[in-house]
Amino acid sequence: MKLKSTIFRGFVVIAIIPLMLLSLFVYVYTKNMLENDIRKDMEIVSKNTSNKISRYLFERMKDIQTWNSLYIDVQRNNQRFRDSLRIINKQNSIYSTIVNIDQNNEIIFSTNGKIPQNSKAEFDIIKMLGKFRMAKEMTQTYYSEMFYSSYLNNNVIAFVSINRQQNNNLKILAGYLDAMFIYQIVENEIEISKLQEDNGFIAVYNDEGIVFLAPEFQRKDIYLRMKTLVGSMRNELARSEEHELLNNVYLVNSIDLEQFILDDNNIWRVAVFKDKEIAFRCVYLLRNFLVLLSTLVVLISTFVSSYLSVSISKPIHAVSELILKVSKDI
Repeated sequence: MKLKSTIFRGFVVIAIIPLMLLSLFVYVYTKNMLENDIRKDMEIVSKNTSNKISRYLFERMKDIQTWNSLYIDVQRNNQRFRDSLRIINKQNSIYSTIVNIDQNNEIIFSTNGKIPQNSKAEFDIIKMLGKFRMAKEMTQTYYSEMFYSSYLNNNVIAFVSINRQQNNNLKILAGYLDAMFIYQIVENEIEISKLQEDNGFIAVYNDEGIVFLAPEFQRKDIYLRMKTLVGSMRNELARSEEHELLNNVYLVNSIDLEQFILDDNNIWRVAVFKDKEIAFRCVYLLRNFLVLLSTLVVLISTFVSSYLSVSISKPIHAVSELILKVSKDI
């Protein structure tokens, strides 16, 4: 009888291992399935929006006679790309810039206006665009230390507008939204530039979301001015035909931005830009699943310890705590 009891206890303990492996398999399978679905959705959205924005912007460019364009092969390495930008900056100086990666895998770099040569403005532009990370696959995320572009299939639109004021600070706007909204922002440039007093800031837009980034976001006055601008943009969106974008307006600091979007391997945070509701639903689903798994492990441990007199509670609780920790880190 004692032998049978021991065999049964051992069977229950061993049964926990395949149960945990099965749970791990379900977790990995669910995560991969959600990643693939989100990535497909992002590519579909990109195809539909990028061409429309490209056509709109270049139609407007036809009316501007002072544009100077430079076509750069995407396959060139970073150093040659930086050198090309440096030459253009010295020749033309820069007031506003449009960068487009078209379906022929070419970058169109356009400039208009004047900024003094060898100025801080010129240097910052070189730093921003010169460190633009080129990738072999056009569907990858493109970014630099100060520059971000969302997933766009074969077509990346960047609208960068730069104001140089007397104190030599910069204001930079990068556009990734509907072309009409980009147009409204450009037309209302004076109002937006109220934020630019003693610090530069960067506002990054994409198809379905807006992220504002300030370089010294720990300063309360900068934060309050940024918050005011976000509020005014939400009001403007609420009154416009783009009201469905209202819930996709974000305000983050530089550290959050890096953790939020600049990790190519983190599909969850990138997906927030495409569809906040879908992305958050995915994250919560995974978190709830891991919490459920942790609870299940604790219950099995309690059952085995109480009714079968097998002392396995410590290692099982350690495993449970590890699962909970992983769920919080997602």
